Amino acid sequence: MRDSLQRPRRFRIAIVTLVVAIAAALASTSTAGHAGSSVLTQSSYSPACGLQSSFLDSLAARTSGARGIVKEPVSSETVKEIPAGQAPKTSRSFHATIPVYTHVIRAGPTLEQGNVPSKWITDQINVLNMSYGGFYGGSDTGFRFRLSGVDRTTNERWFNMTPGGADEFKAKKELRQGGADALNLYTVSGGGYLGWSYFPSGYASRPSVDGVIMAFASMPGSTIPGYEPYSLGFTATHEAGHWLGLYHTFQGGCNANGDMIDDTPAEKGPAFGCQTGRDTCLENGLDPIHNYMDYSDDPCMDEFTADQAERMQQQYLYFRA
Repeated sequence: MRDSLQRPRRFRIAIVTLVVAIAAALASTSTAGHAGSSVLTQSSYSPACGLQSSFLDSLAARTSGARGIVKEPVSSETVKEIPAGQAPKTSRSFHATIPVYTHVIRAGPTLEQGNVPSKWITDQINVLNMSYGGFYGGSDTGFRFRLSGVDRTTNERWFNMTPGGADEFKAKKELRQGGADALNLYTVSGGGYLGWSYFPSGYASRPSVDGVIMAFASMPGSTIPGYEPYSLGFTATHEAGHWLGLYHTFQGGCNANGDMIDDTPAEKGPAFGCQTGRDTCLENGLDPIHNYMDYSDDPCMDEFTADQAERMQQQYLYFRA
């Protein structure tokens, strides 16, 4: 009986082993083909989505072209945790309103060139408020978002910026507004990504790069071909989660610390589509595929957990408030 119960898990392990072997060959080929892309590999400050990811995370990202990642930046940055004993106290009555400055960076005057309608922007703020308020499911995190400004910049190089590249830094240096508590949201082509973001602990050392970059085609209301699974606005929800201190749910794979959250079961690697019933680690509980910090399609996402809410509150109070 025990042996029969183990067969499905052994089969999954065998499949993972095979995929890893294939990925190793693909990774070697990819490295040779991109040897000149030094901006990403040598950057000392890389996006949150590229930090401390498991090998399976990187593998799935390269081969699927799914949420947020086509190829991940390599970073030597150490994400700072709040020192022991210094975590701010939070409560169910926690409330913080975050000012949002939206910077529309476009290549030209048309929608296809990134000139997003004003309605997309207001709808995006509404999605942030509903997802962080528990409207779709999960916990009310206590965070609310207020649109505080919109500007539009025509610059094709900036529109096609890549993570950690010179164009990103130049655009942010010129456009960024507010202090540590202000969310600066930049809409661009995405450069093959859905979005990327920066953790709150990095603000003090490099405030000018703080914020969220997102592909304009992932905003609510988008009808851009190819973005159908990502057009509900949850890319901004996901990236704002990093901006408030959350890791991916699959952070560290099945390791004990994982995403530093107790009420998200361990997950071997990112979920794509809507893989209901997925269970990749021995720890009790199915993979948290409906969590905003996984890589599922937008229609599959609907929650933050209570522990995620607490972590975001603590990270915000310590590093941003």
